[in-house]
Amino acid sequence: MRIRDRHPTIDGVLEAWHERLESAALPYRNHVYRVFNLTIAFIPENEEREDLIAVASVFHDLGIWTHGTLDYLPPSARLAADHLAEDERRSWVRPVQLMIMNHHKLLPYRGEAEPLVESFRKADLCDLTKGLFGFGLDARFVSALNEHFPDEGFRVQVTRMVLGWAGRHPTRPFPMMRV
Repeated sequence: MRIRDRHPTIDGVLEAWHERLESAALPYRNHVYRVFNLTIAFIPENEEREDLIAVASVFHDLGIWTHGTLDYLPPSARLAADHLAEDERRSWVRPVQLMIMNHHKLLPYRGEAEPLVESFRKADLCDLTKGLFGFGLDARFVSALNEHFPDEGFRVQVTRMVLGWAGRHPTRPFPMMRV
């Protein structure tokens, strides 16, 4: 499997939000590219599908920084829909939003756009756990991705945000999690 380290959608969106991301810009970029590559590893290659995965990848956690909240799935999905509404990719809104809204689902996803959504869910969990949950992917590929796109403190940053939110919202400690 080859590692993709450039995609015009990912690079363009990250550039547009660079100032808002501040110190998270590089860690988030690396996370986006790891999730993008991992998702592609789970499903057969297809150029159009790769572009759709790029959109979901770059927007999936963006609401954390654009809306300043850990309850970021709806804002992230809206940002992706707004991005797609501007061109011929409008038909991608539904699958991209499903990918974003279900990427923290604890149980396997079943339903509309299942191969994309489930692959994306697995990819994000694989990345978050640094390959502990590899879902059958070649461990050497996951390791190569982590080397090519280093963590840069992303997982620590996310852990701090989650613990901070949990302390402030004890009755709703993990709003991004889905069953």
